[in-house]
Amino acid sequence: MGLLVLYIELAGTAWGNWTWEIHPSNIPWLQTTNPPVGAFVCYILADLGVMKIARYMKPKLGLIATQNH
Repeated sequence: MGLLVLYIELAGTAWGNWTWEIHPSNIPWLQTTNPPVGAFVCYILADLGVMKIARYMKPKLGLIATQNH
């Protein structure tokens, strides 16, 4: 998902679909980062968080098969 978002953000920026101001709201001391990379990082962090929560919840929901010895 993260790679798809990164591609869409970079392609949209290259094609001129959207732009970002270097200083949002004309505040000179506040600078923005590169939004395509920011969106990519947010999606990667969200994916990692969901995977961690799913790993934690699997045993609680009984979704892990037991091994018969």
